[in-house]
Amino acid sequence: MNNLAFSLWLSSGIFLTAIEFLVPGLVMVFVGLGSLTVALGMHLGYIDETIQQFITFFISSIFYLLTLRFLVLRFVPIRYQKGKY
Repeated sequence: MNNLAFSLWLSSGIFLTAIEFLVPGLVMVFVGLGSLTVALGMHLGYIDETIQQFITFFISSIFYLLTLRFLVLRFVPIRYQKGKY
């Protein structure tokens, strides 16, 4: 396992998940979860090469975005409804 790549994926995942408090829309948290998935895969020894890291990142981020976003949006109140500011 490349320690620098692992540290970058882990730190970017934590950063992107934490920045969700500043950027509304529930997108950054799922991209951060994709980064954390890559870091976990590297830690467990399933992911070695750079191309595997990026493929895992893109697939897991899209998967989280398409599945979990709609589930989470049901529990998060909508701030700006049409016509109401």
